[in-house]
Amino acid sequence: MKQNQKRIEWEQRIADCTNSGQTIATWCEANSIKLCNFYYWKHRLRDQAETGADQPVKWMSLDIQPFEERSSWPEGAVSVEIGQAKVVVTQGFDQRVFRDIVNILQTL
Repeated sequence: MKQNQKRIEWEQRIADCTNSGQTIATWCEANSIKLCNFYYWKHRLRDQAETGADQPVKWMSLDIQPFEERSSWPEGAVSVEIGQAKVVVTQGFDQRVFRDIVNILQTL
């Protein structure tokens, strides 16, 4: 079974369980599904929805400049160092974009 088919199947199972009015344990037992598998897929699908992992990759441009002294940063900005890279994060930053940047820098 392809991964997309499994995802669709588990989305339906989770919706069926939610709509059944039963506890997860009771519903899983009645449908011969291991509780650990149910929770695995529930968390996996939630994480994919939160991170947009099931969405096509979108690229963005970054303006890479020499690292500036702290005195020139906007108020409330913080510096995050990952390896040799330094990223200045300002108020109102996009958490998803920042998480993606951190993940990429950790692989370098």
